[in-house]
Parts: sequence; structure tokens; C-alpha cells
Amino acid sequence: MTAYPALGADYPIQLEFRKIFHQDTVSTKGIAMQNSGMIKSKRTIDGFTLIELMIVVTIVAILSAIALPNYSAYVQRGKIAEATSTLQELRVRMERYYQDNRTYANGANCGVAMPTSPAVEHFTYNCVLPDGNQTYLLTATGKSDKGMSGFVYTIDQNNAKKTTTFKGGTGSDDCWLTRAGAC
Repeated sequence: MTAYPALGADYPIQLEFRKIFHQDTVSTKGIAMQNSGMIKSKRTIDGFTLIELMIVVTIVAILSAIALPNYSAYVQRGKIAEATSTLQELRVRMERYYQDNRTYANGANCGVAMPTSPAVEHFTYNCVLPDGNQTYLLTATGKSDKGMSGFVYTIDQNNAKKTTTFKGGTGSDDCWLTRAGAC
């Protein structure tokens, strides 16, 4: 065996361990610790812990509890727009009919035909002549199968807009409610 004066007496043993473990600089003490299993190896994290998943699920549940009612109200306001715009259109058509005929009545019916499906989807429309031929009352009633039960809007020949019934709130005698408390 060749003597290696500067490296110490156990240099051949170190070379042998370097070959086995493919390490460039390992001390005898480090090799002994690695060989005995005392050095902890790095583990790769491949997933999430149960606590992390529970936190994420809780955050998603809180956000959905806030967002879902707001989204539902937003969709409902979009459906209400059908009623208000259709009632305005019917009122204009009734006034045109009156200008041409000097009456709102066409026999026993209103002067204009009420829209039906598929032209309108979320409300049913009705016209009554409460005071003979010179007055009318147009009504939009929400369809329950479309999630609009509890909504009733009216307009008359004087352009008096009323919310007769409003789900989740009280009606209004001077405007069409689109959300609780807001015209």
C-alpha cells in the first residue's frame, strides 16, 4: 500500500467509500453517519396534507355561501327586466291603438294581443279594462316554473307603475322594484 502522508492513514478507506457513494468530499465521520442511517434524507412532497385540503374546502364553502345568493339575485333581476320592458312596450302599443280607435278595447279584449311563449319566457301578461273602454291595466305575473313566483308588476293608461307583489319584500305603489327596496 502506498503511503499518503498528507492525507492521513485512512485515505484508501475514504476512496473506497467515495466510489461506493459517488461523493467527492465525504469525511470518515460523515460516511459512518450515512452508512448507519443517521443522516435524514430529503423527502419530496407529492401531495397536500389533510389540514391544507380542509382549509381550502372551508374557504371555497365560505366564498360560495357569499357568491351564490348574489348570483341568484343577479339572475332574478335579469328576468325582471323582461317584465318591465314588455309592459312598457305593451303600454306604447295600447296608446297607439287608442290614437287610432279612440278606445282601448277591441271588442271585449284589450286593443293589442298579449305576448306568449316563446316571445316571453319568465312572465305571463294580462290586460283588463276595469272602467269600460277608456282605461286599462296591464299585469305581468312571474311564472313559478321559471323561479319567478311572487313577482307581479302592473302599469295603467296614466303610466302608473306598481309592484303589486315582490318576493322577499313589500310591493310599491309608485315604481317597479327590481331589488328589495330599490326601484
